[in-house]
Amino acid sequence: MYQTIVQAVLAHAKETPDKLAIGFKKISVTYGELGIQVRAFAQKLQQEFGIEKGDFIMISAVSKPEYIVGYLAVQYLGGVSIPIDKSAKLENILDVYEYAQPKILLADGKVLHEKIRVASLKGVYADCLEIPEEELTVAYQEHSDEELSEILFTTGTTGKPKGTMLSVANIYASTHNTWHGVGMQTDDVVLLPLPLNHSVGMRVTRTIFYIGATLILQNGFTFAQELEKNIEGFHCTGLVSVPASIELVYRQMQDKFAGIMGTYVIWSSEQGRLAMI
Repeated sequence: MYQTIVQAVLAHAKETPDKLAIGFKKISVTYGELGIQVRAFAQKLQQEFGIEKGDFIMISAVSKPEYIVGYLAVQYLGGVSIPIDKSAKLENILDVYEYAQPKILLADGKVLHEKIRVASLKGVYADCLEIPEEELTVAYQEHSDEELSEILFTTGTTGKPKGTMLSVANIYASTHNTWHGVGMQTDDVVLLPLPLNHSVGMRVTRTIFYIGATLILQNGFTFAQELEKNIEGFHCTGLVSVPASIELVYRQMQDKFAGIMGTYVIWSSEQGRLAMI
């Protein structure tokens, strides 16, 4: 099996290039496209910002394709990804930045502070889409199981953010645990409205790409109409949620809830098991 998520994505890009990897509103990214975008983003990071193996990179964890590609590109280069809340306050961003000392912050919006080196996540992604595949020369960096791969920080709502360091082996074990524990299948199309800087959202995201399934991104559960549109439009087979969010959706859908949700599997991060609605 693959040692890393990036290895898996590159393999799927060759074996199933036309399969949908990411769906977001009207945007569709196949595995073939994802493989190219990750390599292009990595090349942009290396050539423009000097990112090298072992560098720490903070990334705004927006529920958009550019975050997924940026996260994987950092891993491609052998860097350490540090996802942060997309709505994080400047003081919390600064706490993490000063603690981790990343080489750069790839931000979704403006982050103005003299201590923080910032680049536009959206801008780098847009630039990487313009690089022809034949011009991609940056090689994938091999990893050892003990190497640090990712740091997940708390949001800092009850004090300063606290980080958990994840090695390549940690992520491998977590991915296989999620894959076999949940029973995720290669042909699953999974709707993920949970935050991508939290352990649950990242665990599911990694597993989806490891096995070659499909990820549908959505920014939260606020609008049940968007949930319904994604489920029906992308023919989703699974939804990742927590009980409180399902209750919110039920209150919005009311009588429509059973008809829309009745044939889907809900993977509850709090229950840790399959639940049929």
